[in-house]
Amino acid sequence: MRKKVCNTIRSFLTVFAVISFGILKTGAVSILFGGELYAKEYKEYEKAEKELIRLEDEAGRIKSEIISLEKEIENIKLKIEKNKKTSDDIRQEISNIIKVLYFISLEKKLNHFLLKDIETKNIRYGEYIKSLISKYDENLQKIAVLNEEYRQQADELNSRLAKSVQAKQVLDRKIGEIYQFMEIKNSNLVKTGKEEKRLLMSAKEESVKKIDEVTKRGNVASEKEDSGERVSAFSIIWPVRQGDVLREYGGYYDESMNLEKFSRGIIIKAPFLSEVYAVSDAKVLFSGWLKGFGNTVILEHSQGFISVYSHLARAEVSKGDIVKERDIIGFVGDTGSNEGVILYFELRKNGKAVDPMNYIK
Repeated sequence: MRKKVCNTIRSFLTVFAVISFGILKTGAVSILFGGELYAKEYKEYEKAEKELIRLEDEAGRIKSEIISLEKEIENIKLKIEKNKKTSDDIRQEISNIIKVLYFISLEKKLNHFLLKDIETKNIRYGEYIKSLISKYDENLQKIAVLNEEYRQQADELNSRLAKSVQAKQVLDRKIGEIYQFMEIKNSNLVKTGKEEKRLLMSAKEESVKKIDEVTKRGNVASEKEDSGERVSAFSIIWPVRQGDVLREYGGYYDESMNLEKFSRGIIIKAPFLSEVYAVSDAKVLFSGWLKGFGNTVILEHSQGFISVYSHLARAEVSKGDIVKERDIIGFVGDTGSNEGVILYFELRKNGKAVDPMNYIK
């Protein structure tokens, strides 16, 4: 009898283990007794998020190309303007030469009329006129070269402008696709149960530990490099061109989880694909994906300060890169975010999170 009971219990545990493994393998977390299964919604959420990651990265790449094209266009315009000025200066010099030749001609006629020192003046005039004509010919050749350069630069400018327009059209279509997938993702997130949201929150907490680890390594390196010299107070620029603070640093209430939480950074609502800037000169400590934070960049600044930028559509820097204040390090996106298109920005001093608003220039 005892053996039969043991076998029954063993069979039950085996079935329970298989069912549990199957549930975990599909990524669905559920309340097994008396709860609902949200596997379908959660899988749809993950599917939409993966497609969003791909689309946002592609959109970020196109935006980066457009910025590069716009810089090239500006450089070509400057070259054309410089060539135009040089050309105008040469034309003015040619005009002056013609005027001088005209006055020499008048003076020569007057000398013939007065019969004064004609031979000496003729020799002097001849040499001077020869040099002027040589300069005139030289300037005509310069004008011809400049005109050809101008033509090539104009053609290059038109080509770049056409590429820029085409890239913007492609980007507009991509953004349309992205917004569709954002709606799908957010719709499926609303349908998921609390257990699934707890799973996402747990994954985000693991990422927080990763950020702690990275910033700790950065602070150790900063201490070794500290020269002990007196330095000015640390300050930063706003990390985006335009954007409003959606959530401030400090405590807040999470309605979806019915929990009091503490935000170690600020949430900035900014237009999709807005440029994200390095807030101060820095070295890139980390550039990659973090669950719950999406595409993330971590920068190491002077005086023990470290900044964190998350939910980027695309990161434009790699680990080890040196960046200057206002360099573009990425673009505002939706990756890893459950709050739409936002930028999560965090500032740390010697490993401890501080309110970034206290350091804005």
